[in-house]
Amino acid sequence: LKGPRICAIGPATAAEAESRGLRVSVIPPEYKAEAAADILLRHMEAGEQMLLPRARGAREILPVLLSERGIRVDELEIYEAALESSVSAHALELLKKAEIDFITFTSSSTVNNFVTLIGAEELPRLQKEVKVACIGPVTANTAREAGFNVDVIPQNYTVDGLVQEIVEFESQRL
Repeated sequence: LKGPRICAIGPATAAEAESRGLRVSVIPPEYKAEAAADILLRHMEAGEQMLLPRARGAREILPVLLSERGIRVDELEIYEAALESSVSAHALELLKKAEIDFITFTSSSTVNNFVTLIGAEELPRLQKEVKVACIGPVTANTAREAGFNVDVIPQNYTVDGLVQEIVEFESQRL
C-alpha cells in the first residue's frame, strides 16, 4: 500500500486509535481538515480509495478536496455531537451571575449547540461580557459568526493547547 494507512486529525485521535490497536501513520502538522487533505494528497493518487470515519455534520472540505483530485472517498458517520436537552441549573446560574471567566468551544458544533441551549434572551449579554476560547480557527470562525468575540485560539489545536493558552492569556492580564 502507498502512503499513510491511517491518518489521525490530531494527537488525541491518534492516541485513541492506537489504544484500540490501530497504527497511525501520520498526523497533519495542523489539526484541521485542510492540513489533513494536504498531507493525504501528497501520498495518494487519483483512483485510490479511502474510508473517512467522521462526525455527522462535519465540514465537507476534506472529502471535497480529496474527491476533486480523483480520490474515491467513502464517508462513514460514526458519531454525532448531540445537543443536550438542557443546561445544568448550576452552570446557568454561574452564567447569569457573570461568574464564568471563559466559555471554551472545542468544535463548531459546540458553538452552535451552546447558542441553541442558551437562547436569544441571555446570549447578547454573554457575547459582550464573557471571554471566549476556541480550539482552532475553524471553531473561532463559527463563534464569530454567532456573534462572539474570540479572545484565545491556541497555536496547538488540542484541549491541552487550549488550556495552556487560556492560562497564558490570564497570566498576562495580572
